[in-house]
Amino acid sequence: MGKARGLSAERIARYILLSEGYTILDERKVFKVNDIEIAEVDYIVTDASGQKYIVEVKAGDIDVSTIRNAYANAKTLNMKPLLIGRGFSNTAAEVLAKKLEVDVLFFRDYFLILDPLDLEVIMRGVLLDVFDEYGIKPITFANLDDREKAVLALLAKELTLEEISQKLNAKQKEIQSTLKSLRKKGALPRHEKNFSQLMKYAKSAMFWITLNERLAFLESQLQDLIIQIKALRDELKNKKKNCT
Repeated sequence: MGKARGLSAERIARYILLSEGYTILDERKVFKVNDIEIAEVDYIVTDASGQKYIVEVKAGDIDVSTIRNAYANAKTLNMKPLLIGRGFSNTAAEVLAKKLEVDVLFFRDYFLILDPLDLEVIMRGVLLDVFDEYGIKPITFANLDDREKAVLALLAKELTLEEISQKLNAKQKEIQSTLKSLRKKGALPRHEKNFSQLMKYAKSAMFWITLNERLAFLESQLQDLIIQIKALRDELKNKKKNCT
């Protein structure tokens, strides 16, 4: 139950971060020094000014220990700390967060201003995460052109927008336009803003597109084989008639 609550909190926290204007660079990031793990954080994000934050998500209340740990990790990694939780566990935790200048976002404050559209987007994201976690993929057969397939395939290989542009010898605006088209056709989700998440969706889409193409090819080959067998059978019948 604890793990499930933690994963749910992380999913909701991701949407809160995006809604607050942060850009997610990485998630569940493990930092090592000389192959020794020194820290693991839920998210690495940047704000509009380019300031980097480590983000730690608490499904429950934020206590003194959590604040100290986030502060120490942030200092070690030369970033700023940001916590997301249900609230402060006590006054001491609130005072310490202000003293150490640890930024805090609360689940309860955010959902007081949540509108139905926001809720729908969150539910869509949660359902897709569940599909991904249990290996269940929604099948979408989109009518994609060669450029769209090429962009989707490179995105599935976890290439950045700049790298995709270089590979296809195209401007980034052209690639962004293609991504917009992929969203409209259903190959990519319409509301997802996180580029790393789009890479996951691209992998799923490429799996089903490739599978569909292979099945179509096999069906075509099977139809050809059936025609050949029928022709051979007719030929054998004719030969048998001629012999009699």
